[in-house]
Amino acid sequence: MCNQRAKTNDVQISVCISVYNGEGFLNRCLDSVISQDVANMEIVLVDDGSTDCSLQKMNEIKDRYPTMKIKIIEQEHSGLAQGRLTGVRNASGEYITFLDVDDYLMEGAYKTVLDFMKTTKADIYEFQTIRDGYCSRSPYSGIMDAKAVLKDYFNGVDMPANYWLRWYKRELLKETIFPAGISLHEDVYAFPCILHNASTIAYIDKPLHVHTKNVSSIMGSHYANQNGREYFEKQKILLLSIPHVISNLGEEVINREYKEPFERYVVRVYLFFLFMDVQGVSYEERLDAIIHTLSLDMSRKELERYIRTNAPLNRRMNYLIRILGLKNAYRLPEIKKLFRQAIAMDKRKSA
Repeated sequence: MCNQRAKTNDVQISVCISVYNGEGFLNRCLDSVISQDVANMEIVLVDDGSTDCSLQKMNEIKDRYPTMKIKIIEQEHSGLAQGRLTGVRNASGEYITFLDVDDYLMEGAYKTVLDFMKTTKADIYEFQTIRDGYCSRSPYSGIMDAKAVLKDYFNGVDMPANYWLRWYKRELLKETIFPAGISLHEDVYAFPCILHNASTIAYIDKPLHVHTKNVSSIMGSHYANQNGREYFEKQKILLLSIPHVISNLGEEVINREYKEPFERYVVRVYLFFLFMDVQGVSYEERLDAIIHTLSLDMSRKELERYIRTNAPLNRRMNYLIRILGLKNAYRLPEIKKLFRQAIAMDKRKSA
């Protein structure tokens, strides 16, 4: 596990940045970190097999700031999740945070977190981000029980799952939470596992981070080509987050602590997959893809029955599913519109 690595200095916060072909954003991103002027901070840069000049740019920046603790690690292209894991493996901080290369921090962001930590002790510290012209945040303040937040997340409470909105105690970031070879939805894989590992999460009621749209990024290129079969095939990665979470939490724990909320979560993932706006993929193909991707021992009708039975009642679209049946609801333009709105919100959370 990552937390078994001994600390060799008094680093309080390690900033891990996995970079794949991000040379055009490195200066802005790293300038925003270095200008935080925080003592006992290190920056861990992982070059994830870039084919541009990212590695050269990293070394130039390191040479430009000789007094700054900057580590550079090279690896073959393995995906964003593995890039984050490599960062954690090479970090020595008491807390670890992440940053995407095309994003940046606001002035004084880390000092705000450190000042908050003086009066509030928690396993996770979460702040807010500015993205797409609005402030993205979780609906909490103060200190929350992390497992209560996880139940809310499974129940569909709107909160961002992104890695870069939080500082984490390093022992929370066990190696098994990082899915091998994943660059899409990797935060959806990890977020529930991290919450389950934590006891408390503290919320800072202030935006400290800016998320920008890079059309050449993994998520940007993914959502720019979302109306065909290639997009449909890539979305199977989201389905596979379900067994990943089960493996990390354990079936016994899920049945004991999260059974009903987790079933709602699973159904929401299924519905997202069924109702996403892609052309040329039939309703039956979508059902089959869920069954085959997850190796479910059930027929189409059994899967439809499971979704209909466990669909939460707090949304109109779920009410229609229960009244009309899944296939009849699928044919309604109204419910597809509702799902497009839900998918648009998911994009804002995951981009």
